[in-house]
Amino acid sequence: MKTIEAVQGEYGYWFEFTLKNADRTAYTLSGETITMRVAKEGESGAQVGTATIYDAANGIVHVTITSSDAAVLTEGQYQVQLWIDNGTKKVATKPITLRVLEAV
Repeated sequence: MKTIEAVQGEYGYWFEFTLKNADRTAYTLSGETITMRVAKEGESGAQVGTATIYDAANGIVHVTITSSDAAVLTEGQYQVQLWIDNGTKKVATKPITLRVLEAV
């Protein structure tokens, strides 16, 4: 499982994700809406970040963390999933681990 890291309280940065089909070809994102949900172990999930399709043909998504997102992301470990929705089907990616580090 992939792990990404962030520092508690930081915002204005983005994560880049490249989505692929089971055969490792690019997941085409034309006409899709992407959201990112995070959940700490034992807690309910919340939508975090602003997802933008950066390159639809190659399955590349950028998720920007805003100041209001930073307030939700306290120190700890989260499970992250991107949700892909085209209005007739909705699928989730495999979970990714987000580790939020204490600010010093």
